Amino acid sequence: MDKNMRDIIDSLAFIREHMFTKEEGAELRAELHTFRDEMRAELSSIRRDLNELTEKVDNITGYRKEIDHALERIAAIEKRLGINKRIAA
Repeated sequence: MDKNMRDIIDSLAFIREHMFTKEEGAELRAELHTFRDEMRAELSSIRRDLNELTEKVDNITGYRKEIDHALERIAAIEKRLGINKRIAA
C-alpha cells in the first residue's frame, strides 16, 4: 500500500472516530433550539423593559440615545441568531 492510500485510510478512520451519530446530532439540535428559545425570551424581555423605560424617560435627554443603542445591539444579536421579532415594539 502506498503512502497516499495510507493517508486516505488514516483520514477516513479519523473522520469516522470523530463523527456525530444521528442521536448526538439530534441532541445537539435540541439543545441549540432550547438555547435559541431561551435567548429569544430573554431578548424579548429586555426589549419590553427598554420600551417601557423609553416611555417613562422619553423626555430626559441622553437616556433615549442609550436605549436606542441597546435596542440596536439587541437587533444585531437577534439577526445573528436568526431570531425574528415577534413581539410588537
